[in-house]
Amino acid sequence: MSFVDRLAKHWNLADVTPDARGTGDAIAAFENRFALTLPPDVRAFYERFNGLLDMDDDLNRFWPIDELNTVPAIVEPYHDYSGIGNRLPDAERYFAIADHSIWVHVYALHLADHPDSDTSIVWIADGNTFDILTETFAGFWELYLTSPNRILVP
Repeated sequence: MSFVDRLAKHWNLADVTPDARGTGDAIAAFENRFALTLPPDVRAFYERFNGLLDMDDDLNRFWPIDELNTVPAIVEPYHDYSGIGNRLPDAERYFAIADHSIWVHVYALHLADHPDSDTSIVWIADGNTFDILTETFAGFWELYLTSPNRILVP
């Protein structure tokens, strides 16, 4: 069973409501705006869920694709995150995809020009503190499903 199917089952059992609206145009708009092609697992996630309507039981909010932007554009200007764009290597290629407990920390996905490129997920706690959680997008969801506390603090 794919991580997307397992995630659907998990959220259904937890009574968490994904944003299931059609996202074909939103995905195309995102790809055009940032001149990239989403990797297949990232595309599968956004085609199925497009984020959550609210927080999950652990206070994580996964954003719809039309809210995603680079770490320097959307995270750095927010409250305690000043300077993260200069400290996080390749920050322009990390896209904020979620936050925990109303921006206590943020999760960002690495995306590059080629869909087979690195899709690591970084955990960002403030302008100075970040850590790579997983090397792949699918790996992040496996960690979320099997050890949810490990995504809260690496």
